[in-house]
Amino acid sequence: HGPYGHSVEPPATLGPTALDDLTIPPLARAGRVARTITITQQRIAVGAGREMDAWTFDGRIPGPILRVREGDPLALTVRNLTPHPHNLHTHGAHVPTQDGWEPIPPGETRTYEFAPRPAGLYPYHCDLLPSAQHLGRGLYGALIVDPVLPRPNAEERVLILGGFDTDGDGRSDVYG
Repeated sequence: HGPYGHSVEPPATLGPTALDDLTIPPLARAGRVARTITITQQRIAVGAGREMDAWTFDGRIPGPILRVREGDPLALTVRNLTPHPHNLHTHGAHVPTQDGWEPIPPGETRTYEFAPRPAGLYPYHCDLLPSAQHLGRGLYGALIVDPVLPRPNAEERVLILGGFDTDGDGRSDVYG
């Protein structure tokens, strides 16, 4: 145990390809993308013998990797199945009314519609206060905005580092 949290081993259930679903992004495609993401509250393993009460996008931390081509419409429907208000804020340039600043009450749904730009790799996350609680319990993910002119093919991996507040004190004590 040091100044940066506890040293923990990965959960025993992880094998060599266990993180592929979390790190290999979907293939790039042109046109409108419609996606539903569900926010849930559940117990999740963050290390060998270490669990936490998490808030998740689609039952995982980080949330799913989203991908769209620059300027193509994205319709992102967010269902909040927790007893707490949440939202989804994406980075990049788009209309402020679709920026995810308003809470989605428990049991309700909100659809954000925008055309992400410019091309790049952006975080998305719950943007309600206290931020440390929403992020520390798992509400974050990545949005890839591909350029209109495709890049050369490459093997892609998205890695998102995060801290987990396993004891509920508002500070991350496990990092991964």
